[in-house]
Amino acid sequence: MVCQLNIVNKKKYSLTPKLKNKLKKITQLVEENTNLNKEKKWFLNLILIDEAESQKLNKQYRQKNYPADVLTFPFAYLYQEKLENCDDLGDIFLCYPIVKKQVQEFQTSFEEEICLIFTHGMLHLLGYDQQNESEKK
Repeated sequence: MVCQLNIVNKKKYSLTPKLKNKLKKITQLVEENTNLNKEKKWFLNLILIDEAESQKLNKQYRQKNYPADVLTFPFAYLYQEKLENCDDLGDIFLCYPIVKKQVQEFQTSFEEEICLIFTHGMLHLLGYDQQNESEKK
């Protein structure tokens, strides 16, 4: 299986080549450790946004009037298809300024925080939604 990660960075936020490679590695690890069809080519979008856009999307789709660090839109579940029938896993909207703030709050590095939030978003795309204790683990 091959998962193509497309990073959309309209605001030109700083992402080092090293960090981009880590994000691609996370994509590979998630592929290897989930039940995705290993014969298929998958597509995934990581879209970096600011707080205003995050708040707008959060309000529009979740009825929450505040920005979120990550918002995921899993195409299979949005279009009522089985995951194995979709070529696009979906979109992960990552709010870059919030991630920067969380680095200080949680005392982590920027790379660690962005990788953690990206992994969290990928798992949401695959249907893990932490509604019960087993999914949280």
